[in-house]
Amino acid sequence: MSLKSKRRAILLDSESQDLYGAPKLTHEQKRYYFSLNDPEFDALRSIRDRYNRVYFVLLLGYFKVKPVVLNIRYSDVREDLQFIAGEFFPGMKLGRKNLSPMQKCESTGAYFSY
Repeated sequence: MSLKSKRRAILLDSESQDLYGAPKLTHEQKRYYFSLNDPEFDALRSIRDRYNRVYFVLLLGYFKVKPVVLNIRYSDVREDLQFIAGEFFPGMKLGRKNLSPMQKCESTGAYFSY
């Protein structure tokens, strides 16, 4: 018997997805949640890699919508990543890349550091 089958499921899969999945945002919501104030923009400038900068804005914006650490996959957030890259880094070619768990923690940690 696997460990997963020994645990009780408190949430349905759909409830878990609603809580921990990437939010579905309209264009207006994207412009609002992915905008940065001065301290957030300073944190963005401290990140060297442009791809990690895009992910920083993505995770920060999602945290503004839902203050939980999300379980996201590239396929779930591709459109939002392209939106952010177009807003902050026009002309940037965005390829498929998943962040490691450590990078996800570092990205959200930058938000809490000030």
